[in-house]
Amino acid sequence: MKLFFSKNKAYFFLAFVFGISELIVQPFGEYPLNDDWTYAKSLLNLFLHNNYNIGTSSSTLLVHLIYGFFFVKIFGFSFMVLRVSTLISSLIGIFLLFKLVNQITQQKAVALLAALTLLFNPIYFNLSNTYMTDVNFNTLLIACCFFGYQFYTSFNKKHFVLFFLCSVLLVLIRQLGIIIPFSFMLAAFFVKQTQFRVRLWAVLSFSTILILFKLYESFLQHTHSVDAGYPFAGKISLMDFDFWSRSFVSFKLRISTIIVYTIVFSFPFVGIYFFSIVKKLSKWSVLVLFVSSVLTAYFAFSNTRFLMGNIFTNMQVGAETFYENLSATSRINQSFTEEPYFAILINCVKYVCLTLFVFMTYSILVIRLKQNTVFKITPLFIWTSSGILGYIFLLIISDMYFDRYHLSLITVVILAFSYINRFNTPYPKFSWVYLVPLFYISVFGTKDYFTLNNAKWEAYHYLRYEQNVPIDKINAGYEVNCWYDGKPSIYWASVFLDPYSYLIQHRKEQDFEILREYEFQKYFPYKKDKIYIFVRQEKKVGL
Repeated sequence: MKLFFSKNKAYFFLAFVFGISELIVQPFGEYPLNDDWTYAKSLLNLFLHNNYNIGTSSSTLLVHLIYGFFFVKIFGFSFMVLRVSTLISSLIGIFLLFKLVNQITQQKAVALLAALTLLFNPIYFNLSNTYMTDVNFNTLLIACCFFGYQFYTSFNKKHFVLFFLCSVLLVLIRQLGIIIPFSFMLAAFFVKQTQFRVRLWAVLSFSTILILFKLYESFLQHTHSVDAGYPFAGKISLMDFDFWSRSFVSFKLRISTIIVYTIVFSFPFVGIYFFSIVKKLSKWSVLVLFVSSVLTAYFAFSNTRFLMGNIFTNMQVGAETFYENLSATSRINQSFTEEPYFAILINCVKYVCLTLFVFMTYSILVIRLKQNTVFKITPLFIWTSSGILGYIFLLIISDMYFDRYHLSLITVVILAFSYINRFNTPYPKFSWVYLVPLFYISVFGTKDYFTLNNAKWEAYHYLRYEQNVPIDKINAGYEVNCWYDGKPSIYWASVFLDPYSYLIQHRKEQDFEILREYEFQKYFPYKKDKIYIFVRQEKKVGL
């Protein structure tokens, strides 16, 4: 046992840190979070009626539902069981990332920092406590990178088969994953030894995955309604001028945001190589490159606002209630975005991370030029670069675009930087400081997310089950209205207040008055907050 522990103490350390973080969060409560109400509905339908339907999901979803079905078949259906399934997947992904970076760099401290950078990414940690698809997708992506790297360094058939299987699962959980086997196939054409065999394998594997994907989409077309949320690949026409004009507009709006988000959240790992890179340059080179980096960061990204939407905003204030979130007069309650100091802090972090990242990129190019290795093309380089660029392109043309889709880019950038700088000796001890604010934001922000939802669902249960108020008379927030006790619902109708006699939210509306209040403690930032049950004035007497 001592030998086993000593050989695997890094994994035990990661599991221990993960466990302590979850003890702080306490992710308990029988309710949906974010968009996982739609996946839970699909899974409940499959579990109770053996009927497969992805509902309003925009993802292929098949593997996600099968994975969740495995858990509910053993333990029964509950949101806690579904969260546990994602937590296990998250831990597996962290372990695989550690193992891969350790193999690339041969430095356990660096590999641990890479794993913790992903774990305490605010988006990743928050989503690890839900039944969203993003963490499962990211875990399979890491598995693809792991087996793909093994194959391109050893050309072992076993690793190729495992890469193929993980790629199939990846595409059948979210269609954006198709870029991974495609870029892998492109990389095969740059393999020098056993060229024909490797190229044939890669082409056949991608063709098989593409056929399976198209067959699955054909199944969805015959079994799902025309107004389903899934965007079929056939709707994208690369020969259509309107398609490219729309994509160009998206490009201008999204590319800078994607770059900023990816760099800021990968920098706690990327930054460990800063000093080892600087040591290889002269003082004048450092000065010129640094000034160039400052100018690049300012002029290229001065108009780019750090994306605060979706998960990150939810973590600041918990989940916004439905009407407050969607109405034209919406105003997120007491969020950090309303605080001038927080906006200034985020802007400073953006510029610092961008400047240093650009400086390191320029420096690596200069060093490689001196070594005449800047244009050295390898299969791993082609796979990584084409995968990153292809994924960014898919994000740009995507109808459904959220900050959580950056997780895959952040993961690949961490892997790419560990490979590019694998011969450098970083200083990871200093870089652990970066993890402190990430730990606080991720863990305590997610804790607040659950605290608010606990209060909101307590208020809902009071009305629904203690006062026997019909569900169609309660506007109780996004997750509550969408879940609708597991029944089909038209949730956009909740934008209008006319049908509702009771509201559960932060802000008072005209013709409503406070019936009950629920106070809770927030930690991000530290303060007391409240959520209220509001009743339409003429209904109070009846209650």
